[in-house]
Amino acid sequence: MRESMQRYTWHEAGIYRHIRETICLPFLTAKRSSQRSSLLLLFFVVLLFFLGAFVATRLLDSTLTSIAGNPTPNTILTTTTTHVYPSEIPKKPLPKIQIPLNCTSGNLTRTCPANYYPKDFFHSQDDRDRPPPATCPDYLRWIHEDLRPWKKTGITRDMVQRARKTANFRLVIVNGRAYMERYVRAFQTRDVFTVWGILQLLRRYPGKIPDLDLMFDCVDWPIVKAVDYSGPNATAPPPLFRYCGDDATLDIVFPDWSFWGWAEINIKPWEGLLEELKEGNKRKRWMDREAYAYWKGNPVVAATRVDLLKCNVSDKQDWGARLYNQDWIKETREGYKQSDLASQCMHRYKIYIEGSAWSVSEKYILACNSLTLLVKPHYYDFFTRSLMPVHHYWPIREDDKCRSIKFAVEWGNSHKQKAQEIGKAASDFIQEDLKMDYVYDYMFHLLSEYAKLMRYRPTIPKRAIEICSEKLVCPAIGSQKKFMMESMVKGPTDVRPCNMPPPYDALALHTLLKRKANSISQSCLGSGSIPAITCIEQERQALLKFKRSLTDTTRRLSSWTGEDCCNWKGIQCDGNTSHVLKLELVSLDPFFAATIEANEVNPSLLELKYLEHLDLSGNNFHDIPIPIFLGSMTSLRYLKLSNSNFSGRVPHHLGNVSNLMVLDLNCIDTGSLTIDDFTWVSCLSSLQYLDASGLNLSRALNLNVMLNMLPSLTELRLSRCELDSTLLVSHFYLNSTASNIRKLDLSVNSFAGKFPKFVENLTALRVLDLFDNNLNSSFPLYLENLKSLEHLNLGHNTFTGDLPDWLGIFKRLKYLDLSWNSFSHPIPDLFVKLQLLKYLDLSLNSFSGSIPQSLGTLSALEVLRINWNQLNGTIPVSLGQLSSLKILDIDYNQLTGTIPLSLGQLSNLKRLDLSSNHLEGVVLISLPESWASYPIIAGVPFMKDVEKRYVCSPPVLL
Repeated sequence: MRESMQRYTWHEAGIYRHIRETICLPFLTAKRSSQRSSLLLLFFVVLLFFLGAFVATRLLDSTLTSIAGNPTPNTILTTTTTHVYPSEIPKKPLPKIQIPLNCTSGNLTRTCPANYYPKDFFHSQDDRDRPPPATCPDYLRWIHEDLRPWKKTGITRDMVQRARKTANFRLVIVNGRAYMERYVRAFQTRDVFTVWGILQLLRRYPGKIPDLDLMFDCVDWPIVKAVDYSGPNATAPPPLFRYCGDDATLDIVFPDWSFWGWAEINIKPWEGLLEELKEGNKRKRWMDREAYAYWKGNPVVAATRVDLLKCNVSDKQDWGARLYNQDWIKETREGYKQSDLASQCMHRYKIYIEGSAWSVSEKYILACNSLTLLVKPHYYDFFTRSLMPVHHYWPIREDDKCRSIKFAVEWGNSHKQKAQEIGKAASDFIQEDLKMDYVYDYMFHLLSEYAKLMRYRPTIPKRAIEICSEKLVCPAIGSQKKFMMESMVKGPTDVRPCNMPPPYDALALHTLLKRKANSISQSCLGSGSIPAITCIEQERQALLKFKRSLTDTTRRLSSWTGEDCCNWKGIQCDGNTSHVLKLELVSLDPFFAATIEANEVNPSLLELKYLEHLDLSGNNFHDIPIPIFLGSMTSLRYLKLSNSNFSGRVPHHLGNVSNLMVLDLNCIDTGSLTIDDFTWVSCLSSLQYLDASGLNLSRALNLNVMLNMLPSLTELRLSRCELDSTLLVSHFYLNSTASNIRKLDLSVNSFAGKFPKFVENLTALRVLDLFDNNLNSSFPLYLENLKSLEHLNLGHNTFTGDLPDWLGIFKRLKYLDLSWNSFSHPIPDLFVKLQLLKYLDLSLNSFSGSIPQSLGTLSALEVLRINWNQLNGTIPVSLGQLSSLKILDIDYNQLTGTIPLSLGQLSNLKRLDLSSNHLEGVVLISLPESWASYPIIAGVPFMKDVEKRYVCSPPVLL
């Protein structure tokens, strides 16, 4: 079991190759140092230690500050130590590094410091001494949706250039430094404070922001219409960043400038203002507030706001609203005495209504724990798509505002407790999920995901100027300077970015949107009755019983309070019936993160008779059996119990859940769960996805059921299941229903000898994984039938002979791993036919001869590993044409000659290993100085082995 567990961990987590290549193999080939050299080295290490301690002590005794008003010349970094007194002594304190401004009189030319950010702050820190990352708020899931238009095509330089048509400015980040090219000045200082916000992100996460090429449009209305980029011959849309979007456009939503302050109307930076709003909420209890709906704003910017004024109180009619015109010219003249946002939480209800498009006022209104009456919006910003009607706000009809507002106010005054709960839920959301830490993390993840889609390396535009905090704040005056100083990030954070949530699956997204639509239709005036806003009481009690049986160290269940269980975290209800449809308590990182623990799965879940989706994966149920009563939950369509520390036999009763579409039993502890007979699986005729990886199936009967009696099955995962060739012969035979399977994972098993014959008829197969078995034949001809293959992993077997020419027929192949086999003879030219290939691993074989020039034609290739073979000759110049290449491993061969200069053209390269050959020359690569500190290239011998013949000199930075 232990051996099987090790094989799984290395294969699944990608650690196996890293350990082998960066630790095991270099160690085995390293020379022993002499005893004398060791003593000399020890002496210098001790001397360096004491010298470092002396310098550090001098630094800690000094106060090094340099701000705009009181600079200290020649001061770049400030290091202080924060003293923490936890229940146990930490291993070592984390240093707090500050990046002060350099606004000295000698810097009036507004130049950016040469060494602006600490180079190795994150690389030198020990992750074990740093606090674990938080889980991101749910609104970060929309990042995946906003970038989906470019998921297939990627983002090219031409696409970005097309976004210039309406852009106010272009921002390019290269090697952690920012460059701005302004096209059209934005209204007021929108562009200035947007750029300022990105500069603070660079200060918060130095060395972590990838190279970027961004176009920003600071006008309110989104313009990239989805209809213009749909259809079979449509081009990809231009990636254009903006502060809001709508359902008909594809603009990429980004946090607006006001998070760092709006100088023209004296709205303070968000971090400080949020605290003021929190204190403002305490000035008057909700019950003591005015029992009306309040709005104050500029009505002339939109016809819908002018229409709202008709709902104001008059001699003839009181709609329950108190509406005021905000005269900003007068307010500016009088010193903003009547526009203090923290003093406007004095009414039970506050109205939000859009202006010419979305309005920055939404977050300020929601921050009051008044019940927000939200007039039907047409636009969204980066966080509002996660707001739920009748949980965070009350929807107001746009076409009948007055009566809708009156209905909401009367309902709230008649149901004060529920109205307060809605107001508090919104205020809590703003205070917790929209704090500045998460705004920066949203920016970090959005830009990181954007960078992954880029198909080119950004370069500095000719007309761009370098921009940094000094260039903006040093010459600034008045409120602009004040707000920049207040919102400036002082230095790198010692907390890692929050864990990015996964994208919505199609069913979850559809359910979410349907639920929101139903809640809006019920709550808006029209039905004449008070909407049902809470889940069914019997189901709420069932969930509370389930909660009490759990030990929650993660605080994921902290929202499970109050009457409206439909809005508890991890719960989704039907918008029409209020029945609980989804229960999701999943740990995103079961290897390292804290988990929910329990010694039972409480049978109170049986009260959730309409539950369709149950996900308890990544938690710890302490080796208890999977409960039999799950077989009685016949409404389930999605059941995921993976990596949750269940043990014993999987109950046959699960066969009663005939509507099941997804069943995931993946077990990290190989063999702790078993299936003795697969007959019950034949009842799951709707099953599309089955993962039984890690289960002991060595004695299971009727395995053929999975291939022959599940007509809807498209993905089957049986990795680490202790399957052998005997089972292949006796159980795996096919009929026509198996032709639907598209993904098959049989990795890390004990198949030996010839290639599995049953694979021959899986003609729809796109993914085939047989990694780490003991197959030792040559490639069978019947593999030619699998012409739809996109992913083929046959690594870690003992295949022999030549690579057959017919491998070139797999035109769709993107991933090919043939490593750790016994293939021999020269590498054939067949790969020139596989132009979609992104990953090619031929390492640890016995290939001889030269490296084919034709490999340089694979323009999509990102990973090429041909190390640990017997290749000779020179490195082909054509490899320098692989513009997408990120990893190139050619080490441990018999290559000779000079390293081609063309390798310096590989601008996306993150790992290059040429060691243990007989090469000469240098590698000229234009990369940042921190390139050599990336973990993925730590083993590249640029700076060692200089005395040997295979000299690979340090990169020359151009």
